Amino acid sequence: MPISVIQSGSSTTFSVIIDQTITFKRKMSKLDTKIPPVLVMILIAILMFLTNQYLFHNELNSLASYALGSFFLLLSAVTGVLAVYEFYKYRTTVDPTDPGKVTRLVKTGIFTVSRNPMYLALTLLLVSFAFYIRAPLTIPLIFLFIFYMNKYQIKPEERVLREKFADEFSRYQQKVRRWI
Repeated sequence: MPISVIQSGSSTTFSVIIDQTITFKRKMSKLDTKIPPVLVMILIAILMFLTNQYLFHNELNSLASYALGSFFLLLSAVTGVLAVYEFYKYRTTVDPTDPGKVTRLVKTGIFTVSRNPMYLALTLLLVSFAFYIRAPLTIPLIFLFIFYMNKYQIKPEERVLREKFADEFSRYQQKVRRWI
């Protein structure tokens, strides 16, 4: 699948031609892979906290809330550590702001369950935070994080992976879901 990149001034256009008949073009956004996912997660957590303080101010039972928070925190930690381990095992970059530095397509370990386990770990951390602050009504705000990650982080990364690993990445996409 031929992929061409055309750069003019401050914008870049990606063209993908499939079977010589369909052309897909998308201008890169200025936000594509620019804000580190951890920073986006922190901003959403602050929004969750403020929303709970000023709008909902409802609280769950502390024991149940801390138990659920601890469960999601542990799940987040395990998912994140396993993902980072696979990247280091294959000696490829974990830098989300420059997907062009990737040297290998990691498809083993936790990457057989999710194509984006590091972002899944950050999402689980936000769920954990919602329970720790005893504010489950803020969980819908996590969808802002998921939307942002899909649009400005994951899709641009997938374009780079498609360019670098072509058929291998296409087969991987068919086997493993983006999140879970």
